[in-house]
Amino acid sequence: MIKQYIILRPHGYQYKRRIPKEYSEVDPRGRVVVSLKTRDYDVALKRADIVNAATETKWREGLAHTDPDIETRYEAAIALARRHGVQYVPLDVLAAGKLDELVSRMRVLQETGIKNKAVVSSVLGAVDSPKFTWSNAFERFVELSKKDLINKNPDQVRRWKNRRLKAVNNLIALVGDKGLDETTRNDALDLRSWWIDRLDSEGLKPDSANKDIGSLKKIYDDLNDYLRLGLTPGIFSGLTLSEDQHEIKMPFERDHVSKFLVNRQALLTLNDQARMIVWAFASTGAGLSELIGLRSQDIHLDCEIPYIELKPNEVRGEDKTRYRKRDLPIVGSALEAFKAFPKGFTRYQGKPSSCSAAVGSYLREHKLLPSINHTLNSLRHTFQDALTAAEAPERTQADLMGHKFAREKYGVGSTMEQKLKWIKEAVFYV
Repeated sequence: MIKQYIILRPHGYQYKRRIPKEYSEVDPRGRVVVSLKTRDYDVALKRADIVNAATETKWREGLAHTDPDIETRYEAAIALARRHGVQYVPLDVLAAGKLDELVSRMRVLQETGIKNKAVVSSVLGAVDSPKFTWSNAFERFVELSKKDLINKNPDQVRRWKNRRLKAVNNLIALVGDKGLDETTRNDALDLRSWWIDRLDSEGLKPDSANKDIGSLKKIYDDLNDYLRLGLTPGIFSGLTLSEDQHEIKMPFERDHVSKFLVNRQALLTLNDQARMIVWAFASTGAGLSELIGLRSQDIHLDCEIPYIELKPNEVRGEDKTRYRKRDLPIVGSALEAFKAFPKGFTRYQGKPSSCSAAVGSYLREHKLLPSINHTLNSLRHTFQDALTAAEAPERTQADLMGHKFAREKYGVGSTMEQKLKWIKEAVFYV
C-alpha cells in the first residue's frame, strides 16, 4: 500500500499522495508531497510508512474537529493540541491565567506559519467544551473507568456502578441535575450538611457519607482532568466526616451464637443455603464473599483434615489484599455446612449482597441482633475474639483471618495441623 506513494526523483525518494475526497475539507492542498531525504529504497519505505501514518492521523483529527458531536470535536482538539506540543487549556482559563502563556502559544502559531483552523483553535483552547450534567457525567465516567473494571466479576462491576450512581442520584435529588461547570462549593457543602442530618436521624455511619463524597470527587476530578474541562478545582475536597462517630462493629457473645444462630433448632425458617452460610461463617471467620465464592473444586471433604481453598476465581473476582488467599480447615458447624452443600452455596454464588440482605433482614425481623452495631459480619469479629482469648500466635491468627502479619513474613506460614489446633478454639458445634 505504501509503495504506491513512493516516487524516485533526481534528489532522492519522496512521499506523494493525493488527498482523499473525504479529507479535502480539512486539507485543501490537493496533494501531500514530503521529501524522504534518501536514495535507499528500503529506508524510504520505512520513512514513508511513518509519514503516511502521521498524515492520516492529521486528517482524522481534522475531520473530527468538524464532527457534529461536541464531545468528539473537543477530544480531537485535545489530541491536536498535544501533537503540537501543548496541553489543551480552555481559552477563558488561558485568558484568566498568566498572559505569557497565551502570548507564547500565539507566537508559536505565528512563527511556524500554522493557519489551519483546527490547529489554531486547539492550541488556543477555543473549542467549546462538552456540557456534562451529573447524569451524563456518570455515563462518561464509567466509560473512562473501563480499565479499572477488567478484573472484576459482573456482581463486582454492578456494585461498583451502583455505589457511584447512588452518590450521583443523592446529589441530583438535593441540588438538581446541574452541569458540572455549574456545581459549586456551596452545593458540596449542602450535600455534607444533608449527610450530617441523616447520620443523626437514621443512625448511619460516617463511612456512608464519605463514600458518597469520595465518589463525586472522583467523577468530577477525573472528567475535569481527562477532558480538560477547566472546572473549578477542589469543590469536593476536605469534606470527609470525622470517624469519631464510627463505632466498632460489635462481636456476638458466644452464648448468643450458640443459642440463636448455630444449633439445629435455630434459623429454621431461613432458606437452607443461607442457614448453612451462617454456620460456615461462624466457624471459619471467612468473609461472606469468600464463602459464597467457593466452587466445588475449592471444597475438600475427602481428606484427613477437610478444608476449603479461599482464592480469587471467576465467581468471586479479585481480593482486596493479597493476604486473603489461604486454606482453612473446616470443623464443627462449618464442616456440617459444607457436607450439606459440597458444591458450594450455588444460590448466592457471585451475589454476596443478596445473601447479606436476606440474612440481615431475617435477623432483624426475628430480633436476633443484640444492637444496631451487630450485623452478620459480627460473626467474623466473634471468631477473631475467640482466637485472641485462646492466645493463638499472632502469625496463626493472621493466617486464619486473612490479615496482614504485623512484621516481616518469613516461611510458608502455619501448617494445616497448626491451623486446625487453634481453629478448634473458635468454632461452634451443632
